[in-house]
Amino acid sequence: MERWDKAFEFLKNNDRSALEVKRYDIDGDNVYATISEYLTKNEEDARYEAHRKYIDIQYVIKGQEVIGLAPLADKMGTLEEYDPARDIEFLTVKNGMNLKANPGRFFIFFPEDAHCPGMKDGENSTVRKIVVKVKTD
Repeated sequence: MERWDKAFEFLKNNDRSALEVKRYDIDGDNVYATISEYLTKNEEDARYEAHRKYIDIQYVIKGQEVIGLAPLADKMGTLEEYDPARDIEFLTVKNGMNLKANPGRFFIFFPEDAHCPGMKDGENSTVRKIVVKVKTD
């Protein structure tokens, strides 16, 4: 079974609302999921991030948020250098577009996509989210 198949099988075959906040190994480090719960933040407090080794499949289980999206080519500056152990860098971008994320929609972010999750949609609210990480190589 391919990595993509494993990722979507996990999303399809699990009661997402019953999953605990933790990491779930689907195929070792090739495919895994994390469940998180957090309070959304103001846009000015959010940071764009990018990954090099993993593709993100993000699905909001409960609540709603805004996710910023911009091509990595629109990077203006670095807020935090790339950390290979965590596969993440934080950056600023020229022109980001905002997407509404709520239950029933998922987003896929590739290494060439800078994304800014966790922004409030109107009022701050609690979001429960699953992020499935799919290794690129």
